[in-house]
Amino acid sequence: GGGADNIKVVVRVRPLMGGEIGRGEASTLAVAEDRRGVRAVVAGPGGQVMSKSFGFQACLGPTVKQADVMPLCGIPSLLDAALAGFHVTILAYGQTGAGKTHSLLSMGEQAADDAGLLPRVVADLFVGLQADWRAIYTVKVGMFQIYNEQVDDLLKPGRNNLRVKQSPRGGWEVEGLGWFTCRSPEYLMSVVRNGRKRLVYAETHMNKHSSRSHAVVQIRLLRN
Repeated sequence: GGGADNIKVVVRVRPLMGGEIGRGEASTLAVAEDRRGVRAVVAGPGGQVMSKSFGFQACLGPTVKQADVMPLCGIPSLLDAALAGFHVTILAYGQTGAGKTHSLLSMGEQAADDAGLLPRVVADLFVGLQADWRAIYTVKVGMFQIYNEQVDDLLKPGRNNLRVKQSPRGGWEVEGLGWFTCRSPEYLMSVVRNGRKRLVYAETHMNKHSSRSHAVVQIRLLRN
């Protein structure tokens, strides 16, 4: 269903990094104790200090661990909605270096605790499917990037400049996108890892490891 009540906006504040330490950033943004808002402090005209508060459904401070992001963002309820047949989207939005990739796509190669939302969602999804003894599910994954206003398949090399069209099932879909059937969370994540290797990366003045493309991972559930 639609409506503002079905949209949840969560802000995550990452820790200071490298050259940011000692430049005063620590005093510019603070998360409220109730995790419902952030207060920004900025220098206004003439040097006076101004502050403004912004409210959200949840605000996660720099000390929040990767494992805590999922429950604090209400992701378990989104999984329940997906299993009930609703379309669900998790979107990471922010400027270069804000931590979008870490929060959403980190695979936890260095440490399992560093795994982001995607591998955790996939693991819980398969647990939920196995618990539903009333039906048999087929899980498929597709992945594409949007770069320079062009849509390219990340899982099927050579499928470039794909067209976005309205889907007969409702909403929009990428015409000709390749899909992989996945019987385990491990296989699904291995497919995503291969797709990430084909992402277009371009250095920016803010982060030389930043991707200037937008990656989209789609998981399709078919209930038999």
